[in-house]
Amino acid sequence: MEALKIKLYQNMANYRKELSYGYVQTYPLPTPSMVKGMAHYLLGLDKFENLKISIQGNFKSISTNMQKIIKFDRDPKSRPDNLYKVTIGSSLKTALHAVMFVDQIVDIELLLHIAFQNQDLNCKLLNAVKEKTVILGRNEDIAFVDFKTFGNPLQIALLL
Repeated sequence: MEALKIKLYQNMANYRKELSYGYVQTYPLPTPSMVKGMAHYLLGLDKFENLKISIQGNFKSISTNMQKIIKFDRDPKSRPDNLYKVTIGSSLKTALHAVMFVDQIVDIELLLHIAFQNQDLNCKLLNAVKEKTVILGRNEDIAFVDFKTFGNPLQIALLL
């Protein structure tokens, strides 16, 4: 079975642990569902395609960042006593703001192997990685693809 071997670098990322809210914790590596979601998003798939993955990597350190968050209410009437009112377009919204602590992994190097059962999707994923911005984790966690290490194309023969 052919697989796509991708080496990624992220200067900072958060692979959020579920149920961590006021203090957002992170996994040390992206979860399999995050990598599968990244591959499906890059291909623009709207239904699940079966694939096998391998995730390897390391990082330098973890830092904790303090961030101010603002959450807008869907219905401003739900909090009539809220003094924090914002006009967005022509509609009035109320909002809540708070401070949140977020763990961020620093200098992450990842090695991913991705193999779709449908071999055509492997080729399409290779082209998508070359043409699109790869995001793994939060929307702001952009991954840089290392094309120099593995050359071109990034496909290798692999038994999974």
